[in-house]
Amino acid sequence: MSAKTDLDQAATNAVNVISQAALEATKVIAAAAAEATRIRETSVSSDHDILIELRTQMIGIKADIKELKDGTAVQIGDHEHRLTNLEESRTKQTVLVSLGVGLLTLLTSLLTYHIMK
Repeated sequence: MSAKTDLDQAATNAVNVISQAALEATKVIAAAAAEATRIRETSVSSDHDILIELRTQMIGIKADIKELKDGTAVQIGDHEHRLTNLEESRTKQTVLVSLGVGLLTLLTSLLTYHIMK
């Protein structure tokens, strides 16, 4: 019976070792699951934060683009106004120079007529 007792003792020891190993494996699996959950929650939170930051930056970029468009429209309007003024001024100068040349021609003709008379 000694062999049977030794066999029972070995079986009991084996059950205890397997139970202890199962308990440790359960702890390792639970720790790994907790870490995975923490990483997942951090990742989701991080992704959410990144999306919020990107959205905020996009709103700012849209505002900057609108401001640039508005500023460009104002500058174009100012340039059009300046060009219109320059064109009117050029037309007035051309008319005045033409009148001046005509008057000088008339005066020169009258002077020449009086000299030749």
